[in-house]
Amino acid sequence: GAPQALGAAILVLMVVAGVRARHRLPMLTTGLAWAAIALVPVSNVLFPTGIVLAERTLFLPSIGWLIAVGALGCALWEHAGQWQSRRIVHGVLSVVTVLLVIAGVARSVERFSVWRDDSTYALRTGLDAPRSWRAQMARAEILFRSGERDAGVAGYRQAVALAPPNWVWRVRNDLARRYLEIDEVAPAAVQLEASLAAVPDKEETRHYLVLSYLALARYEEAAEQADSALSRGFNQGLFTGLRALADTLAREGAPPGSLRVNVRRGR
Repeated sequence: GAPQALGAAILVLMVVAGVRARHRLPMLTTGLAWAAIALVPVSNVLFPTGIVLAERTLFLPSIGWLIAVGALGCALWEHAGQWQSRRIVHGVLSVVTVLLVIAGVARSVERFSVWRDDSTYALRTGLDAPRSWRAQMARAEILFRSGERDAGVAGYRQAVALAPPNWVWRVRNDLARRYLEIDEVAPAAVQLEASLAAVPDKEETRHYLVLSYLALARYEEAAEQADSALSRGFNQGLFTGLRALADTLAREGAPPGSLRVNVRRGR
C-alpha cells in the first residue's frame, strides 16, 4: 500500500544519502548508520519482539538521527557564504530549535495527564490508536467495568474486527470474562463458542465454556467439552473434576444458576 511504499522510499533515500555523504559529510553517514544499527534489534526483522513500535525503542536510534541532523546543520552553515547569509541561517535555525523545544515541552506536559493511572492510559490509547486491536480491547475492558456496558461491547466488537484471525479468540475470551463478572452467563457462552470455533486448541476457552454450560444447566454439553479437553491433553485434574461435577449436577437435576462462576478468583 501507499504507507509501505512511502516507508520504502524513505529507507532507500536514507541509504543513498548515507553512501553519497560518506566522504564529504562523514558525520551524516555516521548518524544514519547509528540509527539503522540501533533499530535492527527492535525492528522485528531479526528478533521478533511482539511490539510494533514503542517510544523506548527509539531512544538510542534518535541519537544517531540527531547526529545526522547536526551534520546537516553544520554543512548548511558552512555553505551559507557571506556573513549576512549566515545571520539568516543562524536566525532560522534558532527559531526552529526554540519552536521544537516549546512543542516538545507542551506535548510532554499534555501526556503527563495520560499516564496518571492505568484506566486513563487505556482509555486514551484507544483513542490515539483506533486501528490497534490491543488498544481497543484494553479500552473496552475499562468501559465495561466502569458501567458503560454498551460502549464496552462496541469496543470489543471493534477489537474483534481489527484482530488477526489467530488472536480473535483472545478478544472474545476477554469479553466473555467481562460478562461472567456481572453474572451474564448466556452472552459469555456465545462468545466462548465463537472463540472455540475459530481456535479449538485453547485450554482457557474450554475451561470457561464448561463453567458457563454448568451455570446454564447445559450439563450434557459441559460433559462433552470436558471430554474433548481431556482428549486433547489439557489439565487432567481440572477437567476430570469438571466432568464429574457435570454428571453430579445432571443426576440431581440442578436448575440453571445452581453453579455460580467467579472468574475474578479463577473459579
